[in-house]
Amino acid sequence: MNDLKLNVQTGFTVLMAGLLLSGCGGGSSSNTTQTASYPPVDYFTDGTTYPPNNQPYPAGYWSPLSEAHEIVDLGQVYAAPQSVTALIGTYFGSGTNPVPDSIWYGTYEPPYPYVKNTTRNLQFNASYFIGSPGASIGTTTYITTSDGYTWASMSTTHNAMTPFKASDYAGNIPPVLNAFAAGNWVTVPASGSVKLTVNYKAQNMLFYARENNSPTQAQITRYFVKDSYDNIYIMHAAASSDPAVILQNFNAATLPPGWTRYSTVLPQNFVITPATGSNNLMEYNLLRDNMDSTYHQVYWGSKGLPAQDVNGPMEIWGGNTSDTLFGAPDHDIYAGAGNDSIYPGSGSHMIDGGSGLDTCHYDGAAADYKIAQLANGQYSVTKNSGAVDTLTSVELLQFNSGEKITIGTAAPDAYVESTATAWLRNMQQSAKWY
Repeated sequence: MNDLKLNVQTGFTVLMAGLLLSGCGGGSSSNTTQTASYPPVDYFTDGTTYPPNNQPYPAGYWSPLSEAHEIVDLGQVYAAPQSVTALIGTYFGSGTNPVPDSIWYGTYEPPYPYVKNTTRNLQFNASYFIGSPGASIGTTTYITTSDGYTWASMSTTHNAMTPFKASDYAGNIPPVLNAFAAGNWVTVPASGSVKLTVNYKAQNMLFYARENNSPTQAQITRYFVKDSYDNIYIMHAAASSDPAVILQNFNAATLPPGWTRYSTVLPQNFVITPATGSNNLMEYNLLRDNMDSTYHQVYWGSKGLPAQDVNGPMEIWGGNTSDTLFGAPDHDIYAGAGNDSIYPGSGSHMIDGGSGLDTCHYDGAAADYKIAQLANGQYSVTKNSGAVDTLTSVELLQFNSGEKITIGTAAPDAYVESTATAWLRNMQQSAKWY
């Protein structure tokens, strides 16, 4: 039986139930007094120590999941319903004047352009809040709505459907004319599609291997999907709290062509951590299937990511491993940690290599490009087409001609593959996906 926690949010309107709302995030308490640094890779843990260096968790590190009062900022979506760049922010009640329970559970409606967040049944079991999106580690930023209540910034999301067909959403109000509008105005994707979410959320998440984190209780079945690029995602939230219904929905979901599913138990507790980029960005790749189950990416294959299939500026994010990433026109690329190989392809891109020794690969010879260092230390690579890649924290340029040009001095990440990554890679190669 799955150990599920219900983050109950009530009172959203029928129209607003059609929005992605990214919080999914019970256990939003702000543990911002913790300052220790931990290995930035996904790993198994026995709940007490980190296998890489036997470093114990601080007392009280993990917060049990609890109900949070969450609101969502739809200002950018309201202002431009067909926007391909609109972001949605999620906030939880906190600070000097959080909304009291007596108000929240009464007739409270957040002031425009905010709405209450949606109901999700969480499959992870504990969390650690690192900080607000884009803020330094340990820092929580706050807003005050026009009714005087204070809220802590928890996450910011960018959403799109893939594959996208406008006919799948005919009759929606407001109309959806592109993948991003569908991602913002429709909660559940059409059959054969998924909703992709770039979720800027600085939070570590713990999945128990056994009920109640007890070695004597039953193992918990965990649900995974694998996309057509061999990336793996773990289910973190579902539409139902009933384990039988969750399994039924998992099997009933109509995934995009080439996608498969797999269920198994974890050999140990499993911790996932966000990818990291410049300027304190932390991020998770999420997806939602047509049965309203949502998943976090936990393993990167070597063939690409579904974000590159979106027609429009969907960010492409690597993880905290050494990844191979492929671009698409006008998709910014964030490689995360690790020693990454990036193939930008055609079009213009902003490319953030993150930590480690990162390489951008280009067709042809170096003479086919104009390479320049900018005043802020970034590099630009101008192509014959006129498209320009702007590079941050990228150390090498590699050309098909065999030429290599060093443009940075960062040392390679001393990456040691975690037991969790090895276990996921073995899963990825299993014949049991269906």
